[in-house]
Amino acid sequence: MKINKTKIYKTVIFIFFALLFIFRLNNALNYNSYWGYDGAKHMEYIDTIEDKHRLPTFGENYLAWHEPLYYFIFAILGFIYKFISGNNDFILMIKFLQIITACLDVVFLFIFYKTIGYLTKSKFVKLATLLSVGFFTPLIIVNNYLTNELFLFWLIILCFYFIVKFEMIGWNYSKIILLSILSALALLTKLSALIFISSLIIWFFYQAIYFKKNMYFKYLLLFIGIVFVLNLPWQIYRAKNFGGVLTINNYEFLQKNKLSKAKDIPDNFFFNFNFDIFKNPFWQTSRSSFWSIIFAQLLVDYDNIGGNVDLNNLRQEIMTGNGRYICNKIFSFAKFNLVLGIFFILTLLFGYFSEIIKIIKNKLYPDIYSFLVIFVTMSFLGLIYNVIKNPFIERGTLKIIFILSSWPWLFFLGYKNIDDILQNKKLKYWWIFIGLIIVVYSYVSLNINWVSNYQ
Repeated sequence: MKINKTKIYKTVIFIFFALLFIFRLNNALNYNSYWGYDGAKHMEYIDTIEDKHRLPTFGENYLAWHEPLYYFIFAILGFIYKFISGNNDFILMIKFLQIITACLDVVFLFIFYKTIGYLTKSKFVKLATLLSVGFFTPLIIVNNYLTNELFLFWLIILCFYFIVKFEMIGWNYSKIILLSILSALALLTKLSALIFISSLIIWFFYQAIYFKKNMYFKYLLLFIGIVFVLNLPWQIYRAKNFGGVLTINNYEFLQKNKLSKAKDIPDNFFFNFNFDIFKNPFWQTSRSSFWSIIFAQLLVDYDNIGGNVDLNNLRQEIMTGNGRYICNKIFSFAKFNLVLGIFFILTLLFGYFSEIIKIIKNKLYPDIYSFLVIFVTMSFLGLIYNVIKNPFIERGTLKIIFILSSWPWLFFLGYKNIDDILQNKKLKYWWIFIGLIIVVYSYVSLNINWVSNYQ
């Protein structure tokens, strides 16, 4: 009997998305959005728009300087929920929005899956990337509570879908307008969208020089013009009410006379790796090393905000640096996942540098892969700049969720370049070993990030 590999593959993909939906829905039902990064303030921002029909002031909410699009959309969804249900309970509205978030994330991960399907036919690459991203701890954490970080992630996924598709079928003015509008919406969601927009500008500019076509300059000017015009009203409002246009962190800007200006990172922060992270993979362990923190955040809930905080505090098994507790089982899983993480770090680095070598060998041809490399590079430079500009990691200036959109592409580049090496039929059996590591990682990540309401 001949095995239908395509049918098996489609079944595996279906099972993955079904499990992912159950996972996301469970966390939406059991996680209190208050526990997340600035969780209460994100909820209050939405509530101010939904209930008072205006933006919050800085005196009311220290996140008032955040770009408003996400909060407007979710305030509208909250209003619709209240109107249809006839229930004005704020907590129930928030829970409804969390469920909507869980559903939408599965949809956008499917869009990401379709996007990488345009770039590779390898089932191994697509499945490995999908599993790694679906059970990626930082993505799971921002799914648990209401935050503009996830909405920005979705918009950039959508932008990438169209960029990849338009690269295949050709660009024209209508396609540039669509991409410009989506990019402007991303910038109206969170200022860190500037990383993505800057990457696009660099890529378009390089295409114009490389191909020596004025059309690309026209595309570039049109793109910049639309993004600028659509964002201008908000930037005027922001400058008038919070001070500073395109300021990285208006909170630090407005509170500069009240907050400590002493940096809380050592001089060698970017030039060392603290191996103590393998003993205790939670804040504040290894806080003296940029790369140790990034490594831990990549694989575990380093800041311990993703679980059932009330239940864990009741158990009081292991206390982490933020004063919250974590259970022994999750602590052990987290340590194990860091060991597995060595494979993933090597994979990501291999994919990134292999792609750079290919671009050089290809005479710097500005294809979609050159854009991916530009975007990933700009993301890390942006994160490093943010820490240098605001060296106060105690106040949360170093989180890899700030560059969340770059990680799926790092996973993709890693697995794609591994697959290029394993094209030989004999070598392809290495995918069994790699797949086993990814499955174990997914299982461990599921255990680390599953939010339970059972004592």
